[in-house]
Amino acid sequence: MAKHDSYYVHPGDGLIVISNFDLPSNHGSNQSGDYLTFDTGHGIYDGILPNPFDGSYTLYDGEVFYNSNHSDSFTVTALDYNSDGTTNTKIVDSEGDGFVLLGVQPNQVFDYQIFGG
Repeated sequence: MAKHDSYYVHPGDGLIVISNFDLPSNHGSNQSGDYLTFDTGHGIYDGILPNPFDGSYTLYDGEVFYNSNHSDSFTVTALDYNSDGTTNTKIVDSEGDGFVLLGVQPNQVFDYQIFGG
């Protein structure tokens, strides 16, 4: 398995900006690339957060997904966070804690790269 970095966000961390998020190779079939983990403080851990069975396999702008007991929601937004003309991806929980992936479009991030609860 390919080496990957893992990034974590905890309650109260706000936005963590990542400028070197590694994307999967081979269209995600080898589950490479970096991982994101949400520690929401709700005391549950679901493993992969987005619904891996919804048929999309990658994130999309405007997507909202939930942890298993619906105590937290997560929203995906495509935006130009740093005003450089490049699309970035923001993924936040209902408290506003989350990640901004610079230079990464939502459809480049696979469901299996997002963990937590």
